[in-house]
Amino acid sequence: MDVLEKLLFDLQASTEGQTDSILSSSDIADNIAHHCTFNLNLSGTELDYTLFFLTQSESPPNVIEFLTLRTKDKDIVKAKVNLLKFLASLIKQIGTSVDTYGQVIFTSCISIFKKDESNEVKAASLLPVKNLLHLSTATPAYRLSETDVQPESLYTLLLTQYNKKSTAGIRYNVLVTLGHLVHDFPYASATLARVNQIADLVMRVLNSNFGAQSKGAPDLSTLAGAFSCLDR
Repeated sequence: MDVLEKLLFDLQASTEGQTDSILSSSDIADNIAHHCTFNLNLSGTELDYTLFFLTQSESPPNVIEFLTLRTKDKDIVKAKVNLLKFLASLIKQIGTSVDTYGQVIFTSCISIFKKDESNEVKAASLLPVKNLLHLSTATPAYRLSETDVQPESLYTLLLTQYNKKSTAGIRYNVLVTLGHLVHDFPYASATLARVNQIADLVMRVLNSNFGAQSKGAPDLSTLAGAFSCLDR
């Protein structure tokens, strides 16, 4: 059995209390990330094999399946956050080699952002999303279509979540993702309908931190997200 397959079986078992391993879910998640990162020089069939087991394998259950678990267990939440960060890093490193697996990751991460109860997981779920949007804009060989992304639904989801009592991490990643979305689909009807709302949101962030009515220390994380959004 391949090392990655064994780790994925161990990850599943760790959530069901069926493993004799002293490793926790987060330890196993870190091992998965380290193993795949160490083997990033893989190409062709070997890389496709790795991406398949990360995103689509049924036996062992893939990483995406693990990420969709609904739980408040702190260690599993930590594992999910770490795996989402790993996927974002992986996309950045392999670029267009993510190929069709990118759409699986994109759609799954949007679903996780929508449904997960952990604010940490919600924030981390946008990391692969924004990296895929950036890749789509920066690299002609890889392109997410409007059908893939569904800009109208995504704008609604992001803006609705931002206007809730979100954490600084969520606000930052929402703003950055909005900037990428506008940049990637500047002439989409959904963008043209939302661009003023997004501009108003950014101005509210700036005014609340630097305006005459601002109180206390600036929210540096949200400010960074606002400037990133403008920079697109």
